[in-house]
Amino acid sequence: MRKIIAPLIAGLAGFIATAAHSQVTTHADSIHAAGYLFADFVEGSVLMKSGSTEKAPLNYNTNNQEIGFMKDGQYMELTGLETIDTVYINGKKFMPYHEKFYMVLTTSTDMPLLALIYNRPVPQSVSIEHSGLDKRNSATVSNNVTNAYSNHNFRSYSELTYQKKFFLLKGRVLLKANSQQEIINIYPDKKDLIKNFIKENKTNFNDEKDVVALLTVLK
Repeated sequence: MRKIIAPLIAGLAGFIATAAHSQVTTHADSIHAAGYLFADFVEGSVLMKSGSTEKAPLNYNTNNQEIGFMKDGQYMELTGLETIDTVYINGKKFMPYHEKFYMVLTTSTDMPLLALIYNRPVPQSVSIEHSGLDKRNSATVSNNVTNAYSNHNFRSYSELTYQKKFFLLKGRVLLKANSQQEIINIYPDKKDLIKNFIKENKTNFNDEKDVVALLTVLK
């Protein structure tokens, strides 16, 4: 697919963006079906490390965990992540790390809990009930990762589920936090507490609330 280089928007001097699609409609059905987290490109803020803040219509791309925006009918993605501190979209906070954007889930635990959000297609006849995953049919879209909701007809688009991969931020290092063993690796001195809590509470590592509850007792 052809790639071009263009400015983000007039007010975003210093950004370089790469066009990923020649045409993208902003209707909620095609936005979600294409793997974007929010139902539309919504006004967001980009906080620079320099202290300045810029605004643009933004969305989170779950295909590559990057932040995209629309310019002149084309879909573009933020680069130069080393100059960006934080991105805010629809009340959610994202931070860049090694060329990807991580959603900040909570800072109330011992270490901030972050997540990369992925998607995968599923047959339309399959219903997914896991917390943190999306259940869709041809008429309704519900996304319990972001609490975004829209009611549009999906025509022939594939259904998608969304899933988070969790990480704890220790200084400037991200540590995987998606299983009992990964949590024990982070808190080796609390091994017994971790095992007992997971056993007693049947911790589901696909469920953000379960992961937060476990981390809270480890503070």
